[in-house]
Amino acid sequence: MASLADRIPIAATTGDRIHVRPLTGTFGGLVSGIQVRDAIHDDALFAELRAGWVRYQVLFFRDQSLTPEEHLALAERFGEVQKQGYVESLKTVPGVWVQE
Repeated sequence: MASLADRIPIAATTGDRIHVRPLTGTFGGLVSGIQVRDAIHDDALFAELRAGWVRYQVLFFRDQSLTPEEHLALAERFGEVQKQGYVESLKTVPGVWVQE
């Protein structure tokens, strides 16, 4: 069995509209070139984001500004959103938690 040290690190990818730079050798990517809120209504952009998520397992975005409602709408594109958790979600937008 191969160890993690023997694995080839993931490489950066560039789609039609996004660029994803790996943050480690095995998972995680920093997305640039877009405003992530645009993927709420743009199927082609969302397809690129989803492909990046599948490839890198977790995506990071800098300098983004989403309302709680936009955050929830984007999350719902990926699948069902858990409404109840260990901490209470926003009363106005169930399923969105504020991390402070």
